[in-house]
Amino acid sequence: MRLSLELIATPLQLATRFSVPSGGARTDRQCIEPGSWGAVIRDSIGRNMELMRWGKGESRLSDDVRLSVDVRIEDLVGRHSRHLLERRLLAPVSSFVVGSGSGRQRFRLSNGDLLALAGVWDVDGHWRGRPVRCFRIITGPGDALARLPLVLQSENERIWLDPFATDAVLLDALEPINEASLEIS
Repeated sequence: MRLSLELIATPLQLATRFSVPSGGARTDRQCIEPGSWGAVIRDSIGRNMELMRWGKGESRLSDDVRLSVDVRIEDLVGRHSRHLLERRLLAPVSSFVVGSGSGRQRFRLSNGDLLALAGVWDVDGHWRGRPVRCFRIITGPGDALARLPLVLQSENERIWLDPFATDAVLLDALEPINEASLEIS
């Protein structure tokens, strides 16, 4: 699955929708590709934006390192999922694009508002003695072609970032928005 994120938002839009201060972390990139840096919201108390690299390097049996950019929703309910649920974030985007070439599809809200993609963060190595934080987007169930990023309903955004929410409440908050409100072009 080829996926890219687009963020075309003003500081006022981010402050209004996500209670993010206007001086938060920003990137001059409007299109964020896997492996590049993007601004995400990691905590619910300070609501600061932070720059993280999109994708975590995962080595296979060989010396090849593959960049993992998503986490399947099924992976959040397994017995090894606790560390993922402890590291939640939101990726505010204007739209996301799935596919490549002529098979590209752009998804955005029909009212033009920002989307909140559910995600998780991790540490992917160190640089100059500091941890390099990375994020991955949570995708829905299905095979590689059917999986789409999970867009949270606006009332569930605060729940997803709540540090005191139970696992059951967090998993219930992952109910995606109604597909009828998404515009596909």
